[in-house]
Amino acid sequence: MTELIVARAPTRIDFAGGTLDIPPLYLFHQPAFTVNVAIDLVAEVTVTRRPGRAIRLEAFDQGRQLTWSSRDKIAWTRQPFLEMLARLIQSLAPDGGLDVRTNCQAPAGAGTGGSSALAVATAAALT
Repeated sequence: MTELIVARAPTRIDFAGGTLDIPPLYLFHQPAFTVNVAIDLVAEVTVTRRPGRAIRLEAFDQGRQLTWSSRDKIAWTRQPFLEMLARLIQSLAPDGGLDVRTNCQAPAGAGTGGSSALAVATAAALT
């Protein structure tokens, strides 16, 4: 039987504060706070075991993919856009072959925390 793991994380909208919680900005704006709300645009990551040691990453929403012969061969220089996901896979993936498919409903660059939601969902799916 094929092992399949699906993890989802919501994106968000900022109502106030924006990036004030990021160092060093909070040092200059006391008290620093943000007001966010989760929205129904989710980041979804599907991880499937595959035979062998190869790891395939498909960023479906971005139309990009990379394949490595094993976890120790992971690099992102061919597609720097996928660096965060590649680093998470390199750090957290179990030994053996994997297919990792990501899909974020929030448009890239929209400011809704899509990359953070992808990081959370990827970490959850790999662990």
